[in-house]
Amino acid sequence: MMRRLGFSVRCRNWIRVCVFCGNIFVLVNGCLTEEVNIQIGLKQGDPLALFLFLLVVEGLNALVRAVGARSLYHGFKVGTSGLSISHLYYVDDTLFLGEAIMVNMWALKTILRCFERASGLKLNFSRSYVMRVNVDAEFLGLVESFLYCKVGSVLFTYRGLPVGANPRLEKTWQPLLQLLSSRLGSWGNKYASLGGRMVLLEEDCLPPEEVPLVWG
Repeated sequence: MMRRLGFSVRCRNWIRVCVFCGNIFVLVNGCLTEEVNIQIGLKQGDPLALFLFLLVVEGLNALVRAVGARSLYHGFKVGTSGLSISHLYYVDDTLFLGEAIMVNMWALKTILRCFERASGLKLNFSRSYVMRVNVDAEFLGLVESFLYCKVGSVLFTYRGLPVGANPRLEKTWQPLLQLLSSRLGSWGNKYASLGGRMVLLEEDCLPPEEVPLVWG
């Protein structure tokens, strides 16, 4: 995939070294174990993992486009201009949009299985959800048994944000505001630099009308 996207040989070799030549130590009760060669893969929390995942998912994007070009998968049509949306990406999540027809179900299952074989990634259907908008519940049950996934509702929380709720209501954003308030309360400026702490101390010592504005 990196070769098809135009990455140079040197850059591909660098990535190969990061993936296949990693060594780690394990901290057990405050003591380091012997060095372990992980042989393949990235360490947990490695910032390179997300970028490599996005490159691999480009293969899935190509599969969906190829199937859509042959009219084997029918996406969701937006407006009257003929624009059709078949899938969306956000971080490491993928959302498929389409008409409620069995042709789409067969195409979707084939796309995901082919992506598994090509990429080596394992898709967990039991953690995936199928949702309906103006679709018969009987068809939704058929899709559930066909794809071996769960049935979800449009009103749900994603990354801490409510999806499907009325964004104009205060109660919609109240859980998010409470979460942010609790996180800020526990922060307690303990991660501020020495200069940042000095600024906070100066602000506490000045009268309200003389508090400086600090732009970061």
